Formats: sequence, C-alpha cells, structure tokens
Amino acid sequence: MANQNPETPPKKYDIASLEGEEIIERKTPSGYTAKYIKLHGHWKALDLVVSGFIPDPRSHVPEVRQMEVFDDDVFIYAYPKCGTHWVWEMIFMLQRGKAEYDKRPKEVAMLEFHSLDKLCEEERPRVFNTHLYPNEVPTASLEGKGKALILLRNPKDIAVSFFNHIEDLKIKTSKMTWEDWMYFFNKYGGRIDWFEYTKEWENESKKKKRTYLCLYYEQMKKNPLATVKSVADYLGIPCTDALAEEIVHKCKIENLRVANREKFDHRNQSGPNPEMNDPDKMYRKGEVGDWKNWFTVAQSEEFDRVFKTRMADSEFKFSFE
Repeated sequence: MANQNPETPPKKYDIASLEGEEIIERKTPSGYTAKYIKLHGHWKALDLVVSGFIPDPRSHVPEVRQMEVFDDDVFIYAYPKCGTHWVWEMIFMLQRGKAEYDKRPKEVAMLEFHSLDKLCEEERPRVFNTHLYPNEVPTASLEGKGKALILLRNPKDIAVSFFNHIEDLKIKTSKMTWEDWMYFFNKYGGRIDWFEYTKEWENESKKKKRTYLCLYYEQMKKNPLATVKSVADYLGIPCTDALAEEIVHKCKIENLRVANREKFDHRNQSGPNPEMNDPDKMYRKGEVGDWKNWFTVAQSEEFDRVFKTRMADSEFKFSFE
C-alpha cells in the first residue's frame, strides 16, 4: 500500500544492522501485515525501532538498566494510553507547589526516547515515564530507589485510544482498519502485548521489593481530587485542598490539549510530539467506556474470552462499564 504519511519524524539516532535478529511478519485475514522484532524477550512493532526517532533499544535498554537512580526520582510505568501525560503533569505541579504546566512535553523525560546522557540532564527532582517492561527499566528503581507509579486502564478503552493514536503517527506506512487492529489486539495484545505487559508489571509489584502506587484510569476520572491527594501522600508532598482543586482543573483533558500546543521540546528543537501529524490527537477524548462505540459484539466477546484466559491469575480489577 502507498505511504499515507510522506513526512517522517526527525531521525536522531543510528540503528545497527538487523542481521541475525528475530523478526516475524504478522498478517490479518484482510491481508494487512506488520513486522515485529523480539527485544529483551518481548515482541514489539518494528517500525518505531528502526525509525531512528528513538535510540536503538538493543544497546539503549542495557544502559537504562544501569542508570543511577536518586531517592527523589519518580518513575511512571504505564502501557500506552493509560493517562501518563495526565499523571506526569500532576506530579510536576505537586513538586512545584503550583498548578503550572511544565513548558516541555512529557516525552523529554521518556526513558526509551532519549540517550542515557540526555536523560541524565534532567534536573532533580526528576520525573521519568516509560512504556518499557520491568526487565527494561532501571534496576535500582525496581529495587526500591525513588518512587514508582503503575498506571492501569480498561484494555478495551486502551485499544480504541491506541488505535487512533497509531493512525496519526508519521512512521505509519500503510492504512490499518479497526478490524485489522482488533485482530492483532485480540490475538497478540497489540503493538506491545498488553496482556503480557500488564501481568509482568503485576508480578514485579508482588515481589515486594518496593512500594508502588497503582492508579486506575477510571478511578482517576471518577474522583480526580482524591487522586491528586493520594499521589501527593505517596510522594510525601504537602498539598492543600485549594492546590489539589487547581491541579484537577489544569489536568482536565481539554486544558491539557490546549497547554500541549505551547510546549517546546528542546531536545528535538521542535514543538510537541514531532512523531505525530497532529499533536492535538495525543489528547483524544479521555472518556471511560468509549469502547462501546467501537467494538462489535463479536470483537467484545472474543476479547472477553482472551482476557479470561490470559488474565486468569491476575488480581488487578478492571472496570469495563
């Protein structure tokens, strides 16, 4: 199929040869194909890996694993579309004691997006975020240094939000239908296997090496004021009711979307989200239950079957209403 996005994101990093790497091609019944590469034991979509927009994860992740972690560092661990931007801004506001947006997009502190030397340029207290698996993040964080949050969300809503996000990426070379996407999501868990990813973070949290704050997106939406207070308590930061209420207002999705337009990524020397055609689409709806407008009955039933099997031993409680 013809390239739908002739403009590509800026290439910043060299990518080593793929010779000898384990790469497979997955195909949907309609004929749509996508290549995946096995990295650190996990299958991931090949397109972002080879884009040069992020460091080569084969050499970068081992460096991240050895990254020095300070007691005042904060790490946000989340599958895509679970509210990472929201929580990242919230934490910065709490740390500063004022409801003001960071002037930079949260991607400047994303572990997989920048070389280790660039990440280490972050001023303390540092707030990092990532979609990496437990065996790909700083070992010191897993062992108890700093603070760590795990963000969770109804996977059906994730599927809808992630589909719309991927459709706007410049690295996309062909058009994927919703049916193609759901075939991949139900069969493989998506571009990053949601089932595997979620279970591995759950298993990591059960090791009791450290205390994690787990936040469910649905509860954050239902009671954002309590969420701000719980994050402040976990971080050990004083937070008045007035500050919490102001942070809730500033972190409404429509306000985050507007604020994002004014952000500047000093590392890319660009506006926000240069990997996207329309940065506004980083903040789509943020609604709970939008999956009901997308899933067919058959897709929902198939997902429920897969979820029941693959998440049978999980203690995480997801709300699908």
